[in-house]
Amino acid sequence: MTPSGSRSGFNVLSFHNTLCGLYMHTNARRLKQIVAQCYRNANYFVECMTNLVGRDLVIHPQNSLTICFPRPSSDIMARYSLMPVTMPSDHDKNVLYAGVCILINVDRDRIDKFLAEFAVDYAKNEEAI
Repeated sequence: MTPSGSRSGFNVLSFHNTLCGLYMHTNARRLKQIVAQCYRNANYFVECMTNLVGRDLVIHPQNSLTICFPRPSSDIMARYSLMPVTMPSDHDKNVLYAGVCILINVDRDRIDKFLAEFAVDYAKNEEAI
């Protein structure tokens, strides 16, 4: 039996276990620092990706660490474990996007490396169109 709305409750217990394992259950200061760093990196990713593809092609919901952008080649999708996202369109064809979730393991060096590879890939795709 599980409380209403918790499904199996495993995610909640797993999250609590992680907080306790990192000694964040008694002091939220470190958790707040981690969350703030994730938001800074997400905003940096959005700014850089916007410079590459334009604001209209970058989707970043407010207060979210998830960002969607034009889908790169399958090689880059696999190398970076990107989420495939299909967005409905007013036109006949759906728009193919990729998504990332900027968590604490994603730092600016990793973002810069990805964006450099993405820029080359995106330029190749733009030439093909």
